[in-house]
Amino acid sequence: MKQHKKWIPVAAGLIIGGVYHLIRGNGVFNKPRFAAQHKAVRRYLDAHYPRAVYGKIKETGNGWSCVARADGRQFMLYITRTPGHVFIFHEQNV
Repeated sequence: MKQHKKWIPVAAGLIIGGVYHLIRGNGVFNKPRFAAQHKAVRRYLDAHYPRAVYGKIKETGNGWSCVARADGRQFMLYITRTPGHVFIFHEQNV
């Protein structure tokens, strides 16, 4: 019985950590949490930088951001959304 009690805090910690990552959109939960933003970033990059790749999307104060790489250039891509659900992109070289 004692051995089962030792695993309770470990199991609780793993569950709490998983829920935290799900809420924050970290790791494997990034794409489901920010699905609309991932679609918008992919459309934007396909239109402007066909061979570009980008990292995970992070929530910022006024929207979202991610790091993108295209043609040997690395830049921050800032994403905001208007009340009409239109995404607006701003680039800044890193």
